[in-house]
Amino acid sequence: MVPLLFTVLTIIEVSAGLLSAVGFLALLFAHNATIAFYGAVVSAVAILCLFFGQRMAKEYAGAAILVPYFLLTLVAIYLFTSK
Repeated sequence: MVPLLFTVLTIIEVSAGLLSAVGFLALLFAHNATIAFYGAVVSAVAILCLFFGQRMAKEYAGAAILVPYFLLTLVAIYLFTSK
């Protein structure tokens, strides 16, 4: 079960990184925040997956470290929806 979940999480994180990179370029050159918004949403999903795994493993200190990153992605989602 763990290798499957690891593979899924890796795919989610790589897609979040690619969407964020392409979204940054689109925001910089075309002033279009749509792809950056989707990158932030996929990043939030990836952090939620990591958060869930930390909680299931009862690694509460590791889960607490993820909270500021999740809040930062929520701020990014908010900023990209207001444009």
